[in-house]
Amino acid sequence: ADRAEEGVGEPSAAVTADTAEEARCFGTLFDQLPEGVMVAGIEGDVRRANRALLERRGLDPEALTGTPLRALLGEVQDDADRGVLNRALQGRQPWFGRMRVARHDGGTETAETAVLPVADAAGQPVGIVVVQRDVTAEVQVADRLRQAQKMEAIGVLADGIAHDFNNLLTVIQGNCALLLNGPESLDSAARDNIDEILKACDRAAAMTRRLLAFSRHKGIQLEILDLCDVVRSTEKMLSRLIR
Repeated sequence: ADRAEEGVGEPSAAVTADTAEEARCFGTLFDQLPEGVMVAGIEGDVRRANRALLERRGLDPEALTGTPLRALLGEVQDDADRGVLNRALQGRQPWFGRMRVARHDGGTETAETAVLPVADAAGQPVGIVVVQRDVTAEVQVADRLRQAQKMEAIGVLADGIAHDFNNLLTVIQGNCALLLNGPESLDSAARDNIDEILKACDRAAAMTRRLLAFSRHKGIQLEILDLCDVVRSTEKMLSRLIR
């Protein structure tokens, strides 16, 4: 009976072994998680961090204990989240969002962050767990996709503008041809002016072809350009404009 009374309230060897095994399993899982994890007290002092977080930040686990959580957390990307984050760091509610975090190599990463309060049996906050996942590559892919969509929209717009511009050029070229071949005699100055209009139309038509090639993602054929010919082709027009 005395031995029975001595054993009351003391954990059995089997229970102790199970608890130790669970602790080992938890420790292994904690350190093997690809996400960075920090555990802090309710006062905001970091007590533990897993291997992924230590490696990404270049931190020494021995010097980590007691470091203020805010110093390691990073900067929120949306200022509207600051109030909610402050309440989460007090253990009053969870917070989920993205933060800009400094890396040990001097760069930064975008981290999907969860700040989770830990409560005791009475429901009072006693600590905070922070989980951060590096989503920098995902953000970059999303940015490139948005940029590609913008370029696609620009291409559609350029295609429509090029077609409309070509129609206007056709009208201008047609009227110039009628003037040159019409029954009315034109003096040399008028013919020179019409020739300049036609040359400008040819240059504009080349521009619309480049716009169409851009909008349809066609390769642009490069050619050797003689700058002297370009200047000579605009000499008459420039001589009237530059005095």
